[in-house]
Amino acid sequence: MASVQPKKVVLGESEAEQSANSGYSQTAISNRTLHWETITVTNLGIDLGLLSNSLLFTLDVYRKTTDGILRKMVLPPSVGLSAPNVNYAQVLNSGADLEVSYRSSIRDFHYNIAANVSYLHNELLKLSSGVTHETISAPYGGTYINRVGEPLSAMYEYRTEVVITTKEEAQKMKAMGQGNAKIGRLRYADANGDGKISGDDREILGSYIPKWTCGLSLGAELKGFDAGMVFSAVLDRQQFSPMSFQNRFPNRNQTRKWFDNRWTLGSDPQGKYPAMIQGESYEEMTDLMVSNTSFMKMKSLTLGYTHRFDKFIGRVFLSGENLFTLTHKDFDGFDPENGVSPGHFTNWGGDYPTARIYLMGINLTF
Repeated sequence: MASVQPKKVVLGESEAEQSANSGYSQTAISNRTLHWETITVTNLGIDLGLLSNSLLFTLDVYRKTTDGILRKMVLPPSVGLSAPNVNYAQVLNSGADLEVSYRSSIRDFHYNIAANVSYLHNELLKLSSGVTHETISAPYGGTYINRVGEPLSAMYEYRTEVVITTKEEAQKMKAMGQGNAKIGRLRYADANGDGKISGDDREILGSYIPKWTCGLSLGAELKGFDAGMVFSAVLDRQQFSPMSFQNRFPNRNQTRKWFDNRWTLGSDPQGKYPAMIQGESYEEMTDLMVSNTSFMKMKSLTLGYTHRFDKFIGRVFLSGENLFTLTHKDFDGFDPENGVSPGHFTNWGGDYPTARIYLMGINLTF
């Protein structure tokens, strides 16, 4: 169905007969061929049970293509009407899931181990007719890009080199096109080597969609005593994390990482982080603002003891959740697990960090 809007139209052959009449005019082209997007999945799976099913092995290799994602049709301006939605974009998700588990006993000692690992390849295959990429503005000065052949919503901006330490260097970078160049700022890289700093020098800095997702669980029991542990991990993931370098307001704290590694007058010109200049917000996405948010976390640990009495079974236990997290050395947020979008803003207060929980209890079964 085409979009229309109210319009006033003057009708009449002579001036005396003319009058304004209410009507409607078409504002957008309709598309009667719209349909639901289609998903095509190809799977190859293997399930094995060995040693009387003590050892279980599951492998699933898949290729999932989503086709006909709605996009705006590309029209020349001379058409004069808004473009209709069309089924065009196509996204590929392919990868593999592997699960292995083993359980056994040594006399009174019973134990089990289970592990899983998943690999994911995400790629944009088609965007719009005649269009191979689009940029999307992100909060706090960031830019994402959808480009054919790359992951969805990839981070797209400048790589930085060293800190600008002289007035002459700042003037040179300004002349090349880096408008924010000044002493204490980072110098942008001329990625394409044309002697200018422009949008053409931006690069894909990473993807928030992790390549690897892993899990591990361990359990054991001996003469009434039991223990269980669960670990999870996400690997090869980058996110836009701008709050580490916000300095717009006098009442906002800075991160210790920035403070300890900031450039100061007379220091090593190869400093990694810019100077702390009051009012400088650094609100443009560069590799400075991209964090490696890979992590490994102990999700839970449980210790317990069970005893059978004459009339009931009693169990005491102590458990903990989110006990520790191993992160990349460049990550300084609260919890990398919380960030599931291209931007990771949890180190500013937009998202409460995952709580560490301790529980102690008694179970009685009659």
